[in-house]
Amino acid sequence: MKKLALFLAIVSLVPMLFACDDNSNTSSAATSDTSSEAINSEVSEDVSNEVSAEESIVVENPIDELEPSPMTIQKNDDRTYTITSDVFGGTYKRTFYKRDWGTWNIGGMFFTPEGGSQITFVTASTDWEYVYRAGKTASTIDFCGGNHGSEKMLETHFYNGETGDELNLDDKQPVELNLLKIVETTQIYYFESDEDIFANVTRTYYYNGTEEICECDYEIVQDTYFTLSYPTMFPISKDYGTRIVYNLENGKTREWTSSEVGKADYSGPMDKGNAAMSVTIFGHKDPRYQFNVAIYDKEDMTDNFKNAEKTFYWDMNVGQNKLYFSRFSSSTPELVKTGTTWHTLASWEFNYVGDAVYEESGTN
Repeated sequence: MKKLALFLAIVSLVPMLFACDDNSNTSSAATSDTSSEAINSEVSEDVSNEVSAEESIVVENPIDELEPSPMTIQKNDDRTYTITSDVFGGTYKRTFYKRDWGTWNIGGMFFTPEGGSQITFVTASTDWEYVYRAGKTASTIDFCGGNHGSEKMLETHFYNGETGDELNLDDKQPVELNLLKIVETTQIYYFESDEDIFANVTRTYYYNGTEEICECDYEIVQDTYFTLSYPTMFPISKDYGTRIVYNLENGKTREWTSSEVGKADYSGPMDKGNAAMSVTIFGHKDPRYQFNVAIYDKEDMTDNFKNAEKTFYWDMNVGQNKLYFSRFSSSTPELVKTGTTWHTLASWEFNYVGDAVYEESGTN
C-alpha cells in the first residue's frame, strides 16, 4: 500500500534503540477524557526532535487503497462484535462496541502473538471517531457525541465490502470476508435534551485485516456554537504509545515522547500545535508494533489548522496516551449555520516493523 510505504520511510528517518521483546501488557485501562479542564491544561515544554523529510507528505484517499485481506466478523452479544484477522504471525482482534446510549463505536484493539499472551493496545473505555463541544448558545456549550453521549443511533447495517451484500450476524456465527463495511446513522443533540437535534450524521466504516477507516458526513440542522472539538482521535496504551512522530505540513517530521507512567489525575502534559495530518505511534515496550493514523480533509477536520492546538498528543493518565486532531478555538465560540455540511475521513492502521528499534529520549 502506497500510504504504508510512505509511513515506513518516514519512521526510518528517526533513529531508535531496540526495546525489550516483552509481549505482556501491564498498562492501566483508561477512562473517558470528559474533563474540559484537563483538555485545556498547559502545554508541556518541548523536548522533541525535528528532522527533514526527503519529500512532502502526500495524503491519498484510504478507501481507494484499502486492500482486501482475510478476516472474520462475529456477533458476541447485543453490545459487541469482534473482527479477527491472522496477521504478523499472530491474531489481531478488534471490537465494535455499543455504548449505553445506543450508538456503536470502535472499541478495543488486541494482538496475540503465536505462542504468546494477548496484548491490549486499546481498551473500549474511550473514543476514536469524534467529540464536539457544541451548544445552542455560546454560553451553553458542552461535550456532545462520541464517548460523551448526547447522540442517538437510528440504524446500523453490516455489509460485505466486496459484494455489497448485507450480513446477517444475529446467529452469532463467524462470517468470513475480505472487506467489511458498516453504515451507522445517528443524530447528535444538545446535552440538555435528546429531542434538540443539531446534527444528522452518517458514519461509514471500512475494515480490512489491519486497517479501519471512518468516513463521516454531517448535516448541521440548526445554528450551533462550537469551541475546541475533535473530529478524530486515537487512544493507545503507554507501553505501545510513548513515542509519536508527526508528519508535518512543511515536509519535516517531528517526534515527541511521553512519560512511561503518567498521572492518575489526568493532569499530564499535552504536546500541542503540530500542523500534521498523519502520525506514527509506537512504544518503549516493543517498538515493532506501530500505528499509523491519518486524516484526509484538512478544511472540514481542522479548518486548515487555524486553531492553536492543531494536532496534539496527551500524556493522559497512568497507562494511556491519546492523539487528537482538533478544530475550533478553545476560547472563542464559532457559530456554524443551519445547512452546513462536513465530510470527514480518518484511518487507523496497525503495522509490524520487524527491525524497529527505540532510542531513549527526554520525557515529560
